[in-house]
Amino acid sequence: MSHNYTLARTFVDQLMKHGVRYAVISPGSRSTPLTLAVAEQKEQLWTGIVYDERSAGFVALGIAKATRKPTLLVCTSGTAVANYFPAIIEAYQSEVPIVVASADRPYELQETGSNQTIDQYQIFGSYAKYFHEFCVPEGEEWKHFGKIVKSVASRVATAVHMSTNAPAGPVHFNFQFRKPLEPTSEEIWQATTMIEKLEPKNIRQGTVHPSSDQIDSFVSLISKSQKPMIVVGPNLPTEGFDKLLYMFADSIHAPVLSDVGSNVNGIWTHETFLQSKMIRKSLQPDLIIQFGKMPVSKWLGEFLEGTNAPRVFVSSSGRWQDDSHNTHEIFVADPHVFVEIALSRIKRSEGSNQWKTQWEKLENFTRQQIDQLIETEPMEATAVATFIRAVPKGSAVFLGNSLSLRHAAQFSDLGSLRTFVNRGTSGIDGNLSTALGISIGLNERVYAVVGDLTLIHDLNFLSSGLDGKLTILVINNHGGNIFSRLPIFNHHNFEKYFYTPHSLHFEAIANFYGMEYEKADPFTMKKELTYADGNVLVELQTNGMEDEMRRKNLIEGLVKIIENEFGE
Repeated sequence: MSHNYTLARTFVDQLMKHGVRYAVISPGSRSTPLTLAVAEQKEQLWTGIVYDERSAGFVALGIAKATRKPTLLVCTSGTAVANYFPAIIEAYQSEVPIVVASADRPYELQETGSNQTIDQYQIFGSYAKYFHEFCVPEGEEWKHFGKIVKSVASRVATAVHMSTNAPAGPVHFNFQFRKPLEPTSEEIWQATTMIEKLEPKNIRQGTVHPSSDQIDSFVSLISKSQKPMIVVGPNLPTEGFDKLLYMFADSIHAPVLSDVGSNVNGIWTHETFLQSKMIRKSLQPDLIIQFGKMPVSKWLGEFLEGTNAPRVFVSSSGRWQDDSHNTHEIFVADPHVFVEIALSRIKRSEGSNQWKTQWEKLENFTRQQIDQLIETEPMEATAVATFIRAVPKGSAVFLGNSLSLRHAAQFSDLGSLRTFVNRGTSGIDGNLSTALGISIGLNERVYAVVGDLTLIHDLNFLSSGLDGKLTILVINNHGGNIFSRLPIFNHHNFEKYFYTPHSLHFEAIANFYGMEYEKADPFTMKKELTYADGNVLVELQTNGMEDEMRRKNLIEGLVKIIENEFGE
């Protein structure tokens, strides 16, 4: 009798006992035991079928981003598992928990030319935080099957712990299944009986509590600072951290510079006013405190790189987040607990609030100028801002990489929304599959802003038939307009090899997939975006190069206005 199903059923059962509630399956034959094991739990385990493995990987990524719990990914052998790789890399870089379960041929078929057989052992390399390969017992080994089943519980406990413990990330199980792959009624009965008796193994991780030395050092730095600054990037810790951060910033009179994806309401318009050398010179901090991953903003990055102020980073994982290598000290501790304890030790400053007020005045003035541009200047960037303004407060927004994210960073106030980004590797692959997964994980509509190449790159997300709710603004500037911001723009080979123009329009695609479709321009964008069901595609057709020149000239003019207002 085959033990494939018993092994797979035990595996899935143990994952559920450790809180896994979502599974994404890419159909295949060799993975039959795993698929059936998941199907048995359909009442308690949400299951989506996505036949394109690359899209499936990003859907699982989005679900895990939304739920902050591991999502199970199941696939067959061969290139199926290889197609998960882009999403696994993004999950590792963005610290998102995923459990991959790949089916494989048994060892006697490896390196024999057997169909659909590749070397899957540790295929994700260092991007999987944990790897284990299960070989189904044969012959005399079956006598020890009870012990093998117990080992599944131990392996799953270890994997879930590794996947969710800071830094979170993907883990991988590879199952070498032998035929027959379909279980007999006897094996189904055996598996059910054995699982009922099997208790889960638990690994309980406590909070990374800061030491007294860490707090003493941090408080000492703050006590010496007259111009502290807080920078918050993507992947911030627990919900409610933003409120604690506001209290902390207010206590030490520090401005909070909010980056895209931070979900913290602070200084948003720094992407504009920090373009001024004069402003950057007048705003030199004497202490930089960073939370979350590295900022996306180009100008904030240049500002941080150009200052000599001590820079400290608070993180549960201790993973380096500074490509300028200017960070002086990393405090490895739970940021929420760290700030709570530090706040209790810090005496509220009675000194001047002029430093923080200076930043807030800049923010308010720049916001007024940008709001005026949104109302009077029709172009890509202002259309993105209009779209985001129309999103109901408290909604989830996904910002695609490339220009979409940069337009939002410069022109939009994201403070009333929950923002999601894929900034681990910043690719355009799988962006809409991720947004779909977020919608499934949150069980609500998600508003996505992407470029035309990003949509083309991930069209297969629509073929899954999953019940997500997306409202998508696609900026159709007929090519990769992000490259027009780079020096290569002036090269004679720019258009063919970098801009890669196309003549596609998206109404036919929307009709093919049964999506509601709207064609929009910057002045006719809806003031309120309310849709009851299904996916919606809003296409904004623009002349990308003309728009980019216009945006650049307007921002240069705005920077001069800011300099005149705040110049000495």
